[in-house]
Amino acid sequence: MNSANRIEPEVELIVLLRNGVELPKVEHDEFRCEIVDAIRWLPTGVTCRIDHLVTPKFWLSKSSRKRRLLGRVLAYWVANGELPLEFVGDRRRGNKRYRRKT
Repeated sequence: MNSANRIEPEVELIVLLRNGVELPKVEHDEFRCEIVDAIRWLPTGVTCRIDHLVTPKFWLSKSSRKRRLLGRVLAYWVANGELPLEFVGDRRRGNKRYRRKT
């Protein structure tokens, strides 16, 4: 068989976090960019939720299952000090709140 006629399967890279969450790399990177961009304009001391840290276009395009997954990803990043954010209130809560670290 000629190698020019062979169809290569598409490979989807997955990011697996230590808390067991896995996310396609493309979505992981897009979400990370959304959060990092938001932190740039987030004033110190202002409390916000995850849906305040991403654009409405990004957030509304996700299913409720995907939104919960993204929430776990953000909580993982914050808990591990990967972003200059901190939890406000109980971090075990489902609808977490964040603020920029001072």
